[in-house]
Amino acid sequence: MSMRARITEPAALAEAATCVARNLRLRATEPIYGGVLLAAVSPSAVLEGFDTTTATRVQVPAEVTEPGRVLVSARLLAEITRLLPHQAVELHADGMALTVACGGSRARLPLMPVEEYPARPVAPAVSWWCPAKALISAVARVAPAAASLAASKTTSAGADKIDLTCMALDLPGETPSVRLYATDSASLAAAQVPAEPAGASTSSVKRVLVPAAALEPAARALAGDPDGRIGIGVGDSLLALETAARRITLATVDAPGRGYERILTAAAGEDVVVTRAEVEAALKRVSVHKDAPKARIDVSDNEIRIAVRGQHGTTQEALAVDYTGPALTVGMFTHRLATALHHLGGDLVHVTVPASPSRPWLLRPVTDDGRPDDTYRHMVSPAQLDDEEAA
Repeated sequence: MSMRARITEPAALAEAATCVARNLRLRATEPIYGGVLLAAVSPSAVLEGFDTTTATRVQVPAEVTEPGRVLVSARLLAEITRLLPHQAVELHADGMALTVACGGSRARLPLMPVEEYPARPVAPAVSWWCPAKALISAVARVAPAAASLAASKTTSAGADKIDLTCMALDLPGETPSVRLYATDSASLAAAQVPAEPAGASTSSVKRVLVPAAALEPAARALAGDPDGRIGIGVGDSLLALETAARRITLATVDAPGRGYERILTAAAGEDVVVTRAEVEAALKRVSVHKDAPKARIDVSDNEIRIAVRGQHGTTQEALAVDYTGPALTVGMFTHRLATALHHLGGDLVHVTVPASPSRPWLLRPVTDDGRPDDTYRHMVSPAQLDDEEAA
């Protein structure tokens, strides 16, 4: 179990070790899953991690004088390499420990049994390529709409709504784009990212469900690729995301899909354009009442009024808008509306206000020519007001 390699860029090694460590979530209960498999095979050092649901593989350029592979603590390797001086790193395994030497720094990490490390899943081949920046941004914007696992449990149905904790990816059919969706039943977010086929394209759309808590950090870990693109591959219960130097394979979830696009396209009502910063500032001011998470929103001629009544008082904000539709009063959780606005970005927001107080509102960014931008959509459902909140 000997190995010797030299890495001239300590920052690259630190980033690789951190990437693997962050994607391991079972290390506290299963020590073997907290390890990083470090293999020196010229001209690279390859770091791999696996926790039964997420497999991470990162390559770092290295000068290998003695090929081999060892298993050490991913957390310790990440913390040690993160603090190394900016000098070449020497890695040497002697059968008992891995020595990490850099300048005057020297650390020894005890080896874990490589033979006990579980086999990693075989990643499916890349079918589509997406612009890295666009895909990472889309995942980050959509993921917050998914429910946490605890919030997805329902006592009425007596079952876990596991699909509410996931993001759905519709891989391209006839339209050359990847569509992402996430919902917790009260909010629904959707984004669209352009895609190019890696080989022969297909006319049918393929949907996969992946836990949002796994997909978001996985996409973020792929940032910084020099080619500026991320490959997507789908196999038997697996989704692979990869760049030239990194690959993350995620287990998919077997759950019934929902008609997200049908829900989004069914939105209808009066359209109004608001200034995002003004609405966000108004929501912050009314949210000082921590005991009152819901706001009463009154929409009338050329005005939107937001009011929150707490135990110790009432705060109200009035915003001037160009609205001539029917008067409407709805309840809305302020944090849901604030989350939607935050991820929309841009200066202006296009809001579709339905005629019925029970129907959800659809929010979209505004393009440079003043039209709603359907590449990102966020739908927020109203909340029922009690008698005191409605007063």
